Amino acid sequence: MLHQLVSMKVGSEHVKVIMMVPKTRWRDLAIKLGFTNNEFEAIQRDHNDDHEDWCKEIFYHWLKRAAPTWGMLLWALKNAKLEPIASKLHSALGKHVIL
Repeated sequence: MLHQLVSMKVGSEHVKVIMMVPKTRWRDLAIKLGFTNNEFEAIQRDHNDDHEDWCKEIFYHWLKRAAPTWGMLLWALKNAKLEPIASKLHSALGKHVIL
């Protein structure tokens, strides 16, 4: 049961919601997820400022970090003042995530 609550099984519906984060808000979200400004800028630069590519890259790198959870991502979204997106993601996740 606990495994279901913290599992990071990412589906296309989750990525679609995460990609709703506006380009101008990704730095704030990345910082809340534990990235430094230098890490964020390096990813952005490596993807030639292609918003969709570097957003996916940030999310991918975050998933590779130690024990990411949906709860952590929802917390980061809320603390980056992205509550509507956090709410949509929570709905997409269903009842398996405890906030």
